[in-house]
Amino acid sequence: KVSENITLYAKWDKNNVKFEVNGGSAVDNISCVPYGEKISKPLNVTKKYYTLNGWKYLDENGVWKIWDFDTDAVCRAVTLYADWAYTSCAINVSANSDLYGTVSGSGVYEINSTVILKATPNAGYGFICWMDGDTEVSYDYIYIFSAAGQRNLTAKFAPLSAPLISAVTADYDRITLNWNDIAGATAYEVYRATSSTGTYTKIYTDNCLSYTDTPLTIGKYYYYKVRAVCDAGNTVTYSAYSAVKYAKTALLTPVITVTSARYDKINISWNAVNGATGYKVYRATSKTGYYSLVTTTKYTSYTNTGRITGKYYYYKVIAYRTYAGVTSYSSYSSVKYAKAIPSATVSSASSYSYNSVYVSWGAVSGASGYEIYYCTTQNGTYKLLKATTARYYVHGSLVTGNNYYYKVRPYHIEGRTKIYGSFSQVTSAMPVPSKPAPLADNASYTSNIITWAQVAGASGYEIYQTNEAGIDEILLSDTGALRTYTHTALITNQIYYYKIKAYRTMSGLKVYGDFSAAVSSIPVPTSPVNLKVTLNSYNSLNITWNAVEGATGYEISRSLSSASGFTSIDTTENASYLDNSLITGKTYYYKVRAIIDGIPVVYGDYSIAAGLKVIPTTPVLTVSALAYNSLYISWDEVAGATAYNIYRATSSKGTYSLIKTITDGSTSYVNSGLATGSTYYYKVLACRKEGAVTTYSAYSTIKYAKVIPAAPTWAAAQSASSASVTITWNAVSGASGYTVYRLTPSTGLYNSIATLTGVNSVSYTNTGLAAGTTYTYKVAAYRLVGTTKVYGGYSEVVSAAPEQ
Repeated sequence: KVSENITLYAKWDKNNVKFEVNGGSAVDNISCVPYGEKISKPLNVTKKYYTLNGWKYLDENGVWKIWDFDTDAVCRAVTLYADWAYTSCAINVSANSDLYGTVSGSGVYEINSTVILKATPNAGYGFICWMDGDTEVSYDYIYIFSAAGQRNLTAKFAPLSAPLISAVTADYDRITLNWNDIAGATAYEVYRATSSTGTYTKIYTDNCLSYTDTPLTIGKYYYYKVRAVCDAGNTVTYSAYSAVKYAKTALLTPVITVTSARYDKINISWNAVNGATGYKVYRATSKTGYYSLVTTTKYTSYTNTGRITGKYYYYKVIAYRTYAGVTSYSSYSSVKYAKAIPSATVSSASSYSYNSVYVSWGAVSGASGYEIYYCTTQNGTYKLLKATTARYYVHGSLVTGNNYYYKVRPYHIEGRTKIYGSFSQVTSAMPVPSKPAPLADNASYTSNIITWAQVAGASGYEIYQTNEAGIDEILLSDTGALRTYTHTALITNQIYYYKIKAYRTMSGLKVYGDFSAAVSSIPVPTSPVNLKVTLNSYNSLNITWNAVEGATGYEISRSLSSASGFTSIDTTENASYLDNSLITGKTYYYKVRAIIDGIPVVYGDYSIAAGLKVIPTTPVLTVSALAYNSLYISWDEVAGATAYNIYRATSSKGTYSLIKTITDGSTSYVNSGLATGSTYYYKVLACRKEGAVTTYSAYSTIKYAKVIPAAPTWAAAQSASSASVTITWNAVSGASGYTVYRLTPSTGLYNSIATLTGVNSVSYTNTGLAAGTTYTYKVAAYRLVGTTKVYGGYSEVVSAAPEQ
């Protein structure tokens, strides 16, 4: 914004045009070109070996463009640059020294024409390369290229130096030569003689820097010299010969290793020497002592036995070759030594429990014992934990989740000296909770139950679903301290795999033990429980069980053995089954499993087998008094029974004797000739005979009765007068007399009112009664056994009243 008076002045720039010819002939610049006018193209602008393509400039955006003199107008100061292109070029060549060699090929060449340069070394010199300034551009003495612009090239020559060579024994029949690379050399010539002043023969020409001369004669000296060669086409130049070097063919010296094999053995081994027929092993008890031959062998190792534990032994080995009756030897190997000590053992460590580690190691021959060391870091200071003659140790009272490191060394007691073997490799373990040992079973047709025993030191457990290979774990639950888990909502008849690991919580973090082995279960109906087999009849059994959740039916299998041979006999929708048409006397075993109908049918687990022998059913027995010397025994009829055996004893736990076999189908028996007043015990069993085989039922329940007179039966009860009643009864067989009882209405009790003697005393007149009053009576017979009255049962009650 203008806030006061100001004066603006025009600033004018001159539209000058400047020409940069870049080495061409001069062109005048143009000053003060009016705005928007064109300029004329400069004429006759020249440059040696070049043609002018045009004039170029930088526009306002910094982009190079070609100025078009026909259309472009000057709108600002501008610089135009000559854009030249080659038409021909000068190629200048020279040698780095005229003393070293000559060159050819200098001249002016049209662009894209072929240039051929040649370098020729003088005697005693070699061609190295062509240089373009400081750049090596070709290593061929003839350099061919297309002309593209001016170049100044130099051929680099150098004196051919005599090679520096070495000659060493490579094997029993060869010598290897090596020499340095000589600048300018294109090849090397190798010459050999059999003496230093003998005639040298060329044996090899190549551009390599080494040569192995073979086959040669073992044990002979050979002499060598080498010279460098520069082959530059028609000109070949040579260096001076190298100094003469020589070597002798011989077996190579064995390289040996000496180690303790065990407490009384030392192993000596060496590399195989090419061409060797065999080897000689020498031993001494000190490095500079006398070495005695201990063995000659064709093998490359030897075990020297019978050594003294803890003593050093020194060894050297020489190889030999016997050919055409002549034996040649290598040099002695370097002396190597070892002390006979117990071998190192191989140890291992593993978690033993949440706070202990189990360390074990292999037996070492000759070991008197072992020392076990431990540390809490691998490279720390190890402490002696235990010296023992055992080959294991349980390191307890450790911290769960910490690493512990162990190494073991054996020792051998020689006299009073304990000589130690080397330590084993360090092994480590971390005390963690032990692996659980889970069990998996189906809990129902849609669930599995997994249980496991308690793991010592475990704070909790994690259960995972896995696959058959035991990988791809999916955490199902952290059960805490619980040791059971039910996996629900499963697909019936599909197999599921599980793994469990215990953990111990340390400072808020879980330290896990290893996974258990994978266990599996298939959710199918559970096995029926409470399977019972009961007798139904002489040829049938009744099988019952508890219903199974999810089952649509049950399959019943039967066998004559409880252990094997079960065959499916039927299916049912009920939780019971009646098996008919069985053979009496045989024992049948049954197993039941639940099924779920479908495609396919899903079968549950079998129940525990239950069995029973097919026998007649057990009779139901009744025993009652019949008379003073007999009892009446009766029972229910048993289907299929062909006979009944009746057994009797005089006490419930006494000896029962067979007293009668009923074969006529009767179901009762009168046991007579018994002693009045005695009690007799009975049991009955049913029999079924098929062919020569008789099968018996179980004994009936024991029943018993006392032998007593029969209860009297009434003949008459009537009024005898206005104050008396006469009652009459039938005589009871075996009775010695009778006792008459009358009811006392006020107490409801019967009181004895008369005792009559004699079996025929069967009438009694009760006097002193009230006319019109009804009196009620009962009578019991008795039989004297010695001086004891044995009473029978009461008669039925009878009533009568004196007439008014």
